[in-house]
Amino acid sequence: MKLLTTAQNYTYTIQAYQSQIICYQPKKSGKGQLHIELEEAASCDIQLLLQDGNHELELRIILKGKNAQARIRGLYRLDNKETVRISTHQIHDAAHTQSDLLIKGVLDGSSHAHYHGKIYVGSDAHNTQANQQNKNLLVSSHAHAESVPSLEVLTDEVQCAHGSAIGYLDCEQLYYVQSRGIELNQAEQMLIEAFCAEVV
Repeated sequence: MKLLTTAQNYTYTIQAYQSQIICYQPKKSGKGQLHIELEEAASCDIQLLLQDGNHELELRIILKGKNAQARIRGLYRLDNKETVRISTHQIHDAAHTQSDLLIKGVLDGSSHAHYHGKIYVGSDAHNTQANQQNKNLLVSSHAHAESVPSLEVLTDEVQCAHGSAIGYLDCEQLYYVQSRGIELNQAEQMLIEAFCAEVV
């Protein structure tokens, strides 16, 4: 496993039939790039955690070998006037490749998140499976999130999906938890933790 704790530029090539876990968790604000190439039948599990500051990240994953696979799970937690900007590129250049991306955000205070993602499937990348999801939970009415997922597909016989969601804590769920004798602050924290559980 590679643990990356500084926001800077990283480039990795994962050799054929090899697997790797990469955790990107910068401890300070900054701008970083993470570029990963996967050769034939290589696989990669990428974990992102952005919090305590202002962050900018470009994530570029190139599946250049047949049967390569990438799984991306990410979380950002923002408060006060913190900001995060994330750009992701899932680039499928070979047949029978798979990528699955899910990034979630929890925004409090006057924080701001901007996500832009793209799935690209090249003309030789038939039988590709690609998924891209970005979900944001606004804990404060002053928090703001923008989410722009996109697809560019140049071949047939693929399964691709993308989507985004931005919303507030569910009042009915809060009421249900409080009806069990739990204080409002604790009920909110329970729902936030449940929202994050899928990616942590």
